[in-house]
Amino acid sequence: MKKISKIMVLALASLIILFMMPVQSYARLAGPGVNSSLPVSGKGGNLIEYVSYEDPEDGTVAVYVSLNFYNGNKMQNFKFYAFDLNGNVLAEEDGTKGTDVISSGGNISYTYKKTFPSADKIKIWGGNAGVTPANAFSEAAEIQLAYSETDPVKSKIKVEMKSGAVNYKKMNAAYGYTIYELNATEDALVTISDYKVTNKDGGSSDNNASLAIVDELQEGKAPNMNDYLHTWSTNAILNSWDSANGLKFPLNKGTHYLVSKSSAGTEFSFNMEFRKYIHCNVVWTAKEGDINEAFKQQKTIHITAKITNPESDGRFPKNMTYTAPGTSGETMQVSDDGLTASFEFKTRNQAGVDTITINAKELNPVKHEYNPTSVDEGRPYSVDIMTGIEISDIGLTTGYNYINIDTQRLPDFGSGKPAQVTIYLKNGSKWVKKISTTPGGKGGTIKKLKANKKYEVKLVMTKELTNGKTVKTESVFKVKTGPKQKPVIKSAKISNVRKTKRWIDGYWSGNVWHRGHYVTITSYTVTITLKSKLKGCKGISCMGVKVKGKGKVFKFTTTGNPPSKLSVYGYSNDKYMGYTPCSKSKKTSR
Repeated sequence: MKKISKIMVLALASLIILFMMPVQSYARLAGPGVNSSLPVSGKGGNLIEYVSYEDPEDGTVAVYVSLNFYNGNKMQNFKFYAFDLNGNVLAEEDGTKGTDVISSGGNISYTYKKTFPSADKIKIWGGNAGVTPANAFSEAAEIQLAYSETDPVKSKIKVEMKSGAVNYKKMNAAYGYTIYELNATEDALVTISDYKVTNKDGGSSDNNASLAIVDELQEGKAPNMNDYLHTWSTNAILNSWDSANGLKFPLNKGTHYLVSKSSAGTEFSFNMEFRKYIHCNVVWTAKEGDINEAFKQQKTIHITAKITNPESDGRFPKNMTYTAPGTSGETMQVSDDGLTASFEFKTRNQAGVDTITINAKELNPVKHEYNPTSVDEGRPYSVDIMTGIEISDIGLTTGYNYINIDTQRLPDFGSGKPAQVTIYLKNGSKWVKKISTTPGGKGGTIKKLKANKKYEVKLVMTKELTNGKTVKTESVFKVKTGPKQKPVIKSAKISNVRKTKRWIDGYWSGNVWHRGHYVTITSYTVTITLKSKLKGCKGISCMGVKVKGKGKVFKFTTTGNPPSKLSVYGYSNDKYMGYTPCSKSKKTSR
């Protein structure tokens, strides 16, 4: 009999989703039924006999299904169903012949075109209308779809940096992933808001739906959602049931990937802003003076750190602490909605530089050494507090025509290159370089000065720290040279010579024991008489002993072997001496 055929091509809206498991790979369309018709083993009222496949090159597979009606079948109305393996309806179409036709021989073929995700198993059924979905599922034939090129790594959606949120919306047809490539040309901030999902039943929940940012992808493998980019956000992974709005992901310069995961038939939507990260601009001040200048030793100063660009993405967190040498987590006062932090700091008891560091809650562009996918929540900001040099730090003495500076007691500070000390003498309005030395060095002497004259000396200590930063501290000392009058000794007498015994306890020196013993100590009194008083002097210095007085006679007691002759200086200042010239030696008498 005559064969009647008609092709009805019904296009179902593509339900595209990337079905991936961590070890699954993807290829061009390949598998059973490609470019050929394969028989399908139906049963009961399932009239489907053949299927064939086509690759639309969009990550799906087009399935052509042929329904064959034999003699005696009524063809006025018929139905087509596609199910997942759990019996959920994936597609449902009605076909109408239009006229009751009873074939008396041969068959009548109707072909449907349906689009499904690749590499999936489904069940299909086709036959006369009126059969319930449950009965159709019980008679449906299971088929294995072919593979298509659906590697999400190859089909990434590129997103460029710009200000302002953009809405992203997509429907997926299988359990899988959509990947957005975020090319951060500099430190960036991703803000996600209004994340919503709509499942295939119209509901607003999907336990498989989530967003996460990862740093690495591998072709042919699913992104590992558990290896997300760690951030200081409330949730590093945003799930469909989270109510978080305005979730922030700070990103270092480089390429990152926002991954959207969902179940079959789920539509997801979210707003994303991907823009430049605005780092803090922190300005340091001190109530007591210029923070870039040296402060006095053992002085309490009030320091303030202020973020001067409120539009920045960083803030000082509450209960923030600072670190400095000799401190451990000292608390700061944070105000102005995290824009201002203040605290007190006491300078050291010697010259040097203390680096104070605080951490703003901000993207740190330096990634962790041992966890390169981690973003640090704290970016350090530091200030160097300089403590000036005081006379007690150095040996500074003046004579009637010189200034001597000994830097052996001056400490080097911090880690880095050895500090350099430069000594200047003020000449009019200019500073003239006189000596270059180092802390712990021998210093030097500025010569050919005038007697009984005021001078200004400046010491500048410069150091390059380990972090490459160069810091310096400087101090200016006002001194005066000593009188030009030379002392003349009229007489020098030794008296009251006494010898006493003193017991010295035993002691260990390394592995050697030194026994206790007696020593003999000689003490005596020295009386010096000058021929005339020393004008402008506060006393004399003899054998390292300062003796106050403004007359002609000076007396002191000391220990040691009495000298056979001695000499003296006059001094005019208690701090830096201001010596006169040295007298001629005078023999002592008893």
